[in-house]
Amino acid sequence: MLISHHRIHNHLMVSVLKDILMDNSRDFYVELQNLLDDTSIEKISLNLGEVRYMDSSGIGTVIRTASEQKPSGRMVSVFSLSKSLNSVFKLSGLQNILVIHTKEEFIEKYPEFKDILG
Repeated sequence: MLISHHRIHNHLMVSVLKDILMDNSRDFYVELQNLLDDTSIEKISLNLGEVRYMDSSGIGTVIRTASEQKPSGRMVSVFSLSKSLNSVFKLSGLQNILVIHTKEEFIEKYPEFKDILG
């Protein structure tokens, strides 16, 4: 299992538990899509606090997921990125596709997840 999740109302927070690489990016995508089949979800937030490295296939999976959610009006955000992953996301222009938060910004915006995140 690559992810765990918590849902509060229409907001799904998915914690990614491992680095996402070519070897497991397909499994990551399938696990994520199984959760996103629920049409009552309006906000999706990916907690990347446990991810130290994500190769191009992992980044591609995040881009694909965010792009697929846009037509239905779902907002996708990521938070708790490591310094290097944050740099990669910004250099890749991902802030134009999804919202990037620090953990503190995420908790400030969505305080209902504070106890879960510790």
